[in-house]
Amino acid sequence: MTDNVFQVEFSLFREVFEGHAIEDDFMIFDNLMEKINPEGNTNPINYNFPIKLDITILVLCTGGIANAKIGLKEISLKKNRLAVIMPDQIFQVTEITPDFKGMFIILKNTFFNTQNYFVEAMTLQRIILQQHYFEIPESFIAEFKVIYNLIKEKIKEKNNYYKSQIIQNYCSILFYNACSIYVLQNSEADIKEKTRKQGIVETFVKEVERNYRKEHTISFYADKLCLTPKYLSSIISDMSGKSAADWIKEYLILEAQALLRSTKMTIQQVSDHLNFANQSHFGRFFKRFTGLSPREYQKQ
Repeated sequence: MTDNVFQVEFSLFREVFEGHAIEDDFMIFDNLMEKINPEGNTNPINYNFPIKLDITILVLCTGGIANAKIGLKEISLKKNRLAVIMPDQIFQVTEITPDFKGMFIILKNTFFNTQNYFVEAMTLQRIILQQHYFEIPESFIAEFKVIYNLIKEKIKEKNNYYKSQIIQNYCSILFYNACSIYVLQNSEADIKEKTRKQGIVETFVKEVERNYRKEHTISFYADKLCLTPKYLSSIISDMSGKSAADWIKEYLILEAQALLRSTKMTIQQVSDHLNFANQSHFGRFFKRFTGLSPREYQKQ
């Protein structure tokens, strides 16, 4: 049985949005609202559907508001905020205002290896897992738009053997600029301390993402990080505002919701998939955190 929840793949974006793409690896578009709100409704659009991505998404908001959850972090994407969503993060849009505007860059790892571009920018890589978006100064906004339009024009070019490499380097400029903004806005001492603690949080999050379906206890993850459960819980709580236990529980709830809504799995199968002792235990757990039984949630 697959470990994935409802997975949104690159091909879906190509089918839905009229953008500029290179094969099945890279795409940009800025016509989101034309597709999800073609009638021009004036009320905010509400969603409640957690998904998992196999792609990296960068989006610069140029107007309106989009509220979302990335993993367990709630964010509000407003004008001049650049959000980054990494592969395998559970992502949920909760509300979009009808005046929302954004410039999207969609990347698959086969086109652009995000990890390699962050080798010299570990601070940015870690802060993304905590913050997910950056406040961008006007000078960077102007540069982002220039680079975005350069990418658009470059994609249109025919018979350019180095097209992909050129676009990869345009994208690396955006990543490094975001890192530079963060560094300039924080003191060197603060960055060093935050980086140490964020390194622990990053490792914890990765371990939870790999193991939460089978391992539900803090002690398991503390052993993985060679820390005591108490010390791990203290750092996770300080850095994220949520306890380590809450992170584990909310990942379980997010996937349970996705499986109950987006698959044909029975409640018993979902319970087994998430390694609960029995269906009754799963039902009590689910209702305690959602206010609904699994069956009530399926019928919504």
